[in-house]
Order: sequence, then C-alpha cells, then structure tokens
Amino acid sequence: MPNLFSQTINRSFKTQLIYSFTAVLILLIVTYTYIITSYQSNFLKESAIKQAQNRSLSLAKSSKIWIMANDYIGLDEVIQNYSLYDDLIFAAILNADAKVIAHTNRDLVGKYIADKRRISYIKHIEKSSSHDDHQKIIFQSDAYIDIIQPIHHKEEHLAFIHMRLDQTQRKAAIHATIKKGVYFTIFSILLGVLFAYLLAEGLTNRLSRLINSVQKFKLGKRSEQADEDGVIEISELSHEFNDLVDTLNKTEDLNQQLTERLELAFFATQDGLWDWNIKQDSIYYSPIWKNMIGYEDNEFSNDINNWESRVHPDDLKKVLFDIQEHIDAKTDKYYNIHRLLHKDGRWIWTLDRGKALYDKNGKAVRMVGTHTDITKHKAKELIYAQQAQIMSQVHDSVISTDIQGNITSWNLGSQKMLGYTQEEVMGKPMSIIHRDEDIHKYQSYALELLEKNSLNVEAFLLTKSKNAVPVSVSLSVLRDENFNPIGMIGVSQDISERRTVEEELIKQKNILEHQAHHDALTGLPNRLLFFDRLTQSTQKAMRNSKKLAIFFIDLDRFKQINDSLGHDYGDEVLQIVSSRLLGIIRKEDTLARLGGDEFTILIEDLEKECNVSSLAKKILDALIKPMEINHNTLYISSSIGISLYPKDDRDPINLLKYADAAMYKAKDEGRNNFKYYSAEMTQKALDYVKLESNIRAALKNEEFVVYYQPQIDASSETITGMEALVRWNSPKEGLISPAKFIPLAEETGLIVELDRWVMKTAIKQIVKWHKQGLSPGKVSINLSIKQLHSTDFLQVLQKILDDNNCLAKWIELEVTEGQIMTNPEEAISILHKLHDIGIELAIDDFGTGYSSLSYLKRLPIDKLKIDQSFIKDLPNDDEDASITKAIIALSDSLGLSVIAEGVETQEQKDFLLQNGCKNIQGYLYSRPLPTHDMQKMLSSGVTNL
Repeated sequence: MPNLFSQTINRSFKTQLIYSFTAVLILLIVTYTYIITSYQSNFLKESAIKQAQNRSLSLAKSSKIWIMANDYIGLDEVIQNYSLYDDLIFAAILNADAKVIAHTNRDLVGKYIADKRRISYIKHIEKSSSHDDHQKIIFQSDAYIDIIQPIHHKEEHLAFIHMRLDQTQRKAAIHATIKKGVYFTIFSILLGVLFAYLLAEGLTNRLSRLINSVQKFKLGKRSEQADEDGVIEISELSHEFNDLVDTLNKTEDLNQQLTERLELAFFATQDGLWDWNIKQDSIYYSPIWKNMIGYEDNEFSNDINNWESRVHPDDLKKVLFDIQEHIDAKTDKYYNIHRLLHKDGRWIWTLDRGKALYDKNGKAVRMVGTHTDITKHKAKELIYAQQAQIMSQVHDSVISTDIQGNITSWNLGSQKMLGYTQEEVMGKPMSIIHRDEDIHKYQSYALELLEKNSLNVEAFLLTKSKNAVPVSVSLSVLRDENFNPIGMIGVSQDISERRTVEEELIKQKNILEHQAHHDALTGLPNRLLFFDRLTQSTQKAMRNSKKLAIFFIDLDRFKQINDSLGHDYGDEVLQIVSSRLLGIIRKEDTLARLGGDEFTILIEDLEKECNVSSLAKKILDALIKPMEINHNTLYISSSIGISLYPKDDRDPINLLKYADAAMYKAKDEGRNNFKYYSAEMTQKALDYVKLESNIRAALKNEEFVVYYQPQIDASSETITGMEALVRWNSPKEGLISPAKFIPLAEETGLIVELDRWVMKTAIKQIVKWHKQGLSPGKVSINLSIKQLHSTDFLQVLQKILDDNNCLAKWIELEVTEGQIMTNPEEAISILHKLHDIGIELAIDDFGTGYSSLSYLKRLPIDKLKIDQSFIKDLPNDDEDASITKAIIALSDSLGLSVIAEGVETQEQKDFLLQNGCKNIQGYLYSRPLPTHDMQKMLSSGVTNL
C-alpha cells in the first residue's frame, strides 16, 4: 500500500497538487483552531484564578475589623454574604492554630482542620518576616480552586481565609469551545479538498493537451502548434513550445546551409576533412584529404583501415592513444602530429585535429576532424636547429631545456662559465646547476615564464666545483607551430663584478640608513625611526581595533652627572639605562632614545591598562638601582609620562606630545614616578613653555628683585644676619612666588644665570649697607646644584667679590642637603674651596634629605638650618619635637651653629630657646622684605615689622 501511494504521488501532478494543498490547509486550520482553543481555555483559567484572588482579598478586608473586635457574630454575617455566589463551595476563616472561627457552613465553626497543605502554609506565613498579602493557590483542578489569604494588622497575623470555588462551569465552557473548533476544522478541510480538486482538474486538462502536441511533434509533425489559451503559466509554456518548434525547424534549415558552406571553406584552406561515425564504425574522407596523400577521390575508399595502414609505425601508437583519450572525454579536443605515407612513397607531416560528439549518456557517437599538411613547417625546424648550433658558440651561457626541464642544448659559453661539458649535462635536469635553496624559486619562475612568454631575472648558477656564480638571465619559452610550450631557453651573463660593486653600495647605504635612524651611542632607534614606527603602529591599531601605549622617560638629575663627572660618565649611564630597558620590554615593542636623557617606548597590542602601570613600575625599579662606573657608585631615577591610543588621541604627534606632558607632571610631583596623560597637562605644558619664555624675558628686562628676611638672636632680640630671597615682580602679574618659577629655572638651566644675578645684587647691597654704617650681619645666599657644579662658579664668585670690594666673611652660601648628596665627593671638594676663601657654608632644609653622619663630618660647613616642616607643629607634635632636639644636639656635638626657619608663633620660639636654638628666622619677626624696608629695620633696630 505505501508503494502504491508513493507511485500515485510521483506519477500524478493532479494528485500531488490535491494532497499538497490539502496537507497545508489541514496544518493551517488545525494550528489556528488549536491556538484559539488554547487561548480561550487559558483565559478562562486565568479569569477563575483572578476571581478567586479578588474574592479572598475582599473577604480579608471585610473581616479584618470584626476579627480585631472579636465580634464573631458580625464576622459570621460577613462570610454568609459570600455564600450567595453560585460557584462558591465554601469559605472559612481560620486562626493560627487552624481552628475555624467562621464558615459558610456554620456547623464547622469551632472545629480544627486536618488538611496538611493548609496547615503547612499557615505555619510558613507565621514564620515569615514579611507581612504582604501572601495569596496562595494551594490546589487547582478542573473541579475546584483552593486559595489561602492571610489577614494581618501591622506586624501581626490575625487569621487566614480559606476559600474553595467550583470550576465545573468553566470546564463546560472550555469543552464547548473545543467542540466548536473541531466542527470548524472538519468543515474547512472538506471545503479545501473540494477547492483543491477543482483547481487541479483545471490545470491538468491544459497540461494534457500540451503533452499531446509534444507527442505529435515527436512523431514528425513539424508544423504542430499547441493551444496558448488558458492559465498564464501553462499558456506561457505552450508559447515556449511553439517557439521551440519554430527554432528547431529554422536550425535544421540552417545546418543544411552550414554543411554546404563548411565544405567550401575547407576547400579554400586546403585542409582535408574526415567524419567518423563511431557508432556505425564508418568514415568519410573529403577529396582534399585524399589529394593530400596523392590520391583522387575515387582511388581511395572510405575505410578507416586505409588510413591506419598509412600512419608511420613510430607514430601509430601515440595517434591511437590520443584518439582514445578524446573519445573517453579525457581531453577537450583531439590533437596529434604524425607522418602519413604519400602515394609516391615519401612521408608527409600532418597536423591532425578533431572533436567528438557525445550522446546523453556521455558516450562518443561521432568524431569530425581535419588534416593539415605541415611538411614545409617541419623543414623550418631544421633551419632552427642550425641556428641553435650558431648560438652554441656565443660567449654568454645559452641553455635550452625541454618542457620537463631537462637540458637539450649547452653552448661553449655555458661550459666556460660553469665548467661542465655538453656531454656531462645533456638530458640532465637543470637542477644540477641550481642551489638547493633556489629550487622553489626556479619553479615559480617557470610558472611566470609560461604566463608571460619571456622573463628577466637575477639568480645564482652552480659551477661544477659547486661555487655559486651570480648571473643575469633572460628566459624565453620555446613553442611548437601550434604555440604549445615545448621547452625553455635561457641566456645567462656573469655579473659577479657588478654584484660586488652593488653589494658594497648596499652595505654603505644600509650603514647610512642605520645611522640616520639609530642613536650612535646606544644603537637604539632615534626620534625619526620611532615616530615612523609610531605612525605605522597607529594605522595598524586603527585597522585592527587595537590599543597602544607610549612611554616618555626622562632621567632625573642626569645633567648633574654629566656636568660634574663629565660626558664619559654620562654616556656610560645612558648605555646602562638602554640595556636595562631592553631587558624589560618585549621583543615586539620599540625602545628609542630621542636625545639627551630622553627615552621613549612604544607598546603595541595593548590588552589591559594595568599592564602599562606594571611595566612603568618595573622601569622605575630597574633604573633606581645603583650603577657602578669606574669604581664609582651612581644613583639615578626617572620620571615617566604615558599616553594611550586611542584613549588620549589618534594622532602620533599628539600622542608623543601628551606623553611628554605627562612626564613633566611626574617630575613636578617628586620624580621617580609615572603619570598618565590628562587634558589638563596640555595646558600646563603650554603654560610651562610660556613661563620659560617669560623667565628669559624677565632676566633680560631686570624684573627680578631681591627680598631679605632677617635672622634674629631670640635671646637678645638683635639682627644677626639675613637671607637673600629672589622675587619676580612681573609688570603684568605682579609679584610671582618663587615656587612657581624656581623649579622651571632649575630644569631649563636658567637657574645658573638667575643665581648669579642674585649673588651680584645681594653682594652689592651688602657692601652698600656696610658703607652706610649699618650692620646687616651675614647675608645668606641660596646656591643651586647646577650653580655649584658649573665649571667657572668659583671664578665668577671671586670676581663678584673683587669687583664689589666685598669681604668673604660678610656672606654665607646655603646648599640643600639633597643637592650635596647627589654627588657628595665632588660637592665636598667644591665646598672646601669655598671655605678656603673664607665663605661660611650652611646646609639648608636639614633633616629632609638622606645624608649620613660620615659625610656630614667631612663637610666644611658652619651652620645647620632646621627645615620649617619640623617647626610648624611645634611644640605639640612629639615626633617633630624629637627631630628638632636631635638636630640641635647634633649641631652642638659637631661644633656647628644652628638656626630654625619658618618660626611663626611665640610657643615655637620658647621651645627652641629652651632646647638651645637661639637663632630664628620666620614670620614671628618679619616676612621677607624689599630692600628699603630691610634698610629701615637695620636703621631703627626694630626686630618686628
């Protein structure tokens, strides 16, 4: 039965159409009915649940006041009102012990329920900390719904409502809906089947008439035309059939004309035509074909054996093989060159070409082809052979091969160049004169040569002694008369001398390029190469949605090493830094030296920003380690600025600029740390550039002034000296704090010029006051580390003293503890020279640095200045008090005087006096004063302005 059904389906379009249409219709109607029925059923269920919830909630609200009043009569009236609902089976109000306190069936009042589900739920509500309305459907079936509703007041559960509602009406409504759906489905299916049958009947009748017309055409009725009326698609099919009939009739007429024309064409070209009916094993030779081998049309019968017997014995096997290959559809066409025996006994060369026709099963049934006499062409080949003999005498190497790459000719030039004789290489593969590493290269040359027909390359050929000779090779394809490749010829010229010159030029070029793109000292990429790689990396990152990080590293206090120890030490430091940085970064990252003590690092394919911070910490830790150079231990740190692509910018110039700005921010915040770029830094960097320019202009325009802050002997209230402090009196911004311009002046080197101006100005003023009979005491002048290490400092200072007739004992030079410890050995040497000419020395900000007592003992100093950071919280801060006492005690033990700076309160003064420090400087007595105010103080003797 299944087979019969399958056959019916497969054979009848009408049946297929009816079954398909009916199946789809049944699927749609059943699905639609099921969805509607399910929806209505669910709607009725949800309505029933919602109705139960609303009623239980309503009863809870109505009962609450009666329960709180313990009025069970009123509670009974409320619950009896709910018995009026037709679908209510019962309603009950239970206390926490599951005792019935009200029921629609009054006989159950006062009894306890034994339903475990209800008791369990009531207990659960009792334990719950929440007091929301915990409605709970505890049971639902087609027969009824059970619902529990708590009654609570504030945080107390008063009682529980248990309500059961009848569901038989809802069940009946659902059954009625399903019944209607079934009726609707059956009716719709029957109607659809009828419609499908009528539709299929109409379509197949038209197709039957079209099939009848096709069968008549097959029987030879060429004028048959199908009816084109009816359904559009079938009408179009009938129209296409009619067009096909017309086309076939026209094609048949045209084929007849073409056959006649083809015979004339072959007559004009003098090509012989043959037509082999493979199925019947009969063959036709045209008169020209027969004339080609010396026979008239009637002298040579159309017998395939006649042709086969005239094929040269050496060629017959290949001819038959090529024909069979084409018959088996293994080649697109039949093609063969062979010799045929002429009537006069000579052999003629023929080019035989043909094409097979195949039936629908792929079997060859007919083969048509031509014969062309190419005897004259073969004669030309002999001439070519003679020309090849001439080529053998050419000075350059001339080598030819067959299509497999085996050597077919080898001239004397090849023998002289490579050492092989012709006999040694003939028939051997070209690989004997190729290096192993070049084999694949020559294979690619061969493919390219076949495509381009000629090729010029430079390569290496191996001599007999296995030496590689560089050659310039001109390659050409050798082809037969049908343009099919049959080999290759190459003319090679020895270019050893030229290659030597080129290699030297390339070597020099590479050296120059390396020098142009790399730092001479460290061998690292320079600014030019780094920026090129940065540009390429940003473009690559943009294409691949990757991130980059740019590090800008500047060595802290490097110039001090360079200035004090010399450039040899500085170069050693830079090389050590380069080596340490290379040991930290990955191979794919780029480390560059931009110049001086500035290094940059480009981190590609960045995954997480935390990796950047980790790398920055590693760099800081690596560079802060001591360096041993010529038996000297040097310490150096670094400041690092970091910018990120694409977070900060996408432009390489801006990324480098932002990393530079972040580096300066790191220096501002104490050095030996790193900072990420932020937009505020750009403005700050611009402000720094502007400030540096303004400082230079201020020096030129004499906008700087010297203020003096008196130093007082607190025990006698007398002036013992003063400190000269520089101030910038800008015409535009007024008085500018030293904290704003001194750090930048130190960084740019302007501090040397500024210090010298302060020394010159202060010394002139000291001399002037002494001439006026005033007693300014010692005037203390601050000395920067750059000034201290400048090569001509001592000469300049001596000249200022001499030019102004100033006694060395009138001045005191202050250096900070940190400055001395940058290079303590050199500092000690210079300070001794200052001390030798009679200038007293003071260590400023003592206690904030890291000097050791061993160095302190060797320093030729006269005074310690207690830094104001230890003074400001005296006497309340125990730690500052202990440090201050220790410094005073240390100065006493070393025979040094001591002075406290930044004293502002009487309590601070009293503490210092009690602990042996009588010299005081600070706002308690006076702020820094301009020259005329300081002169007034000296003249009046008043110590508090």
